[in-house]
Amino acid sequence: MEPEIYHRPSTAAEPDIEVYAEPVNVEVAGSIPPPFAPASRLGMYPQYSMPRLPDTDAPPPMATAIIVEDESTIQAPLATATAEAFVLGGLPIYTDVQSSLLPSAPPAPPSTPTITALLEEMRYSISDYQIILQKMEDQQWMQLLSQMSPDDFGNILAHVNMDSDQPRVAETLAQCIGPRFTCAHCRAAAQNGSDWNISAIVQTLLPYCVDIVDNHQVLRSALSEWDQTVCAQDFDNLLVLQQQKKEKKKK
Repeated sequence: MEPEIYHRPSTAAEPDIEVYAEPVNVEVAGSIPPPFAPASRLGMYPQYSMPRLPDTDAPPPMATAIIVEDESTIQAPLATATAEAFVLGGLPIYTDVQSSLLPSAPPAPPSTPTITALLEEMRYSISDYQIILQKMEDQQWMQLLSQMSPDDFGNILAHVNMDSDQPRVAETLAQCIGPRFTCAHCRAAAQNGSDWNISAIVQTLLPYCVDIVDNHQVLRSALSEWDQTVCAQDFDNLLVLQQQKKEKKKK
């Protein structure tokens, strides 16, 4: 059989190139029917006339691939499936996928309160706010959360999966910390919150900072120019209020 010649249009920078392709005969037991039966009218989905493979005991045709020896090539494990598993129309294709690829189940709630255990539990949840509320109902967890450091505070906020929950999680934890909540805690929250959420987090936490008069500059230095502009009025109002409280105590 003579090879067919396909001509590709030439360009100014490239001469004519002739591409030779030789037909390959593939022997398959039986005849392969057309995969689709035409729809009876427009707007209907095409119907399948019959299975892709003929009704025969002969094995389906096998495809072979040429292995290219190259440093960049890799070898993957073979996946097998029966012919009946491959069905046109979007139905599942069953293969021998290993169960190790499936996601692992979330860990059981920790019995001993630790910040590490809380972070691990939050990793598998999208209801982090509810987790914090549940922990605060336990006296042991309350004691742990009320003593958390600024680093722990920021780390917990970074593990809140729903960005919209970050301000209320931060406020709930600030209420738990109470009179120990400082500008360092608020700074850690600003450094670990979502970029678009930082100003809201800072505005929520400012009233809980007991050292705002002395350390507000430490907090402002962690904010972007935009967040400083958005929170400027909140800083000013709180500083005036704190100054008035100090003057009343002196009298």
